[in-house]
Amino acid sequence: MVDSADLSERFGGAVRRLREQHGWSQEQLAWRAEVNRSYLGEVERAAVMPSLAVAAKLAGALEVALSRLIADCESDDVQGGGPARATTGKATGGASCSGVAATRGLVPRP
Repeated sequence: MVDSADLSERFGGAVRRLREQHGWSQEQLAWRAEVNRSYLGEVERAAVMPSLAVAAKLAGALEVALSRLIADCESDDVQGGGPARATTGKATGGASCSGVAATRGLVPRP
C-alpha cells in the first residue's frame, strides 16, 4: 500500500524542483498554471495532493509532460533536491506516483 504522505512529499518535491530549475517563484508558476499561489505552496509542502486536472495544469506550466512530472516522483533525488535522473518506467523502490497511476489505469504500464 502506498503511503499518501510519502506520495504527497514526492509529488510536491518534483513540482518544487522543476519550478526552481526554471528560476520561477511560486507566484510565477501559479500564474502560469492558473492556480492559487497559496495552494501551490501547499502542494509543494505536501499539505495537499492535487487532482489530476491540477497536476496537468502544473505540468503544462512547467513545460513538461504530465507523465514526466509523475515519473519524477519515482526519483530518489526528488526529496533531496538533486538533479533529475532519466527514468526507465521501472519502480525505484518506495512509493511512486506512476505506479499508483498505472494501477488505476491512468498511464500504461511499461
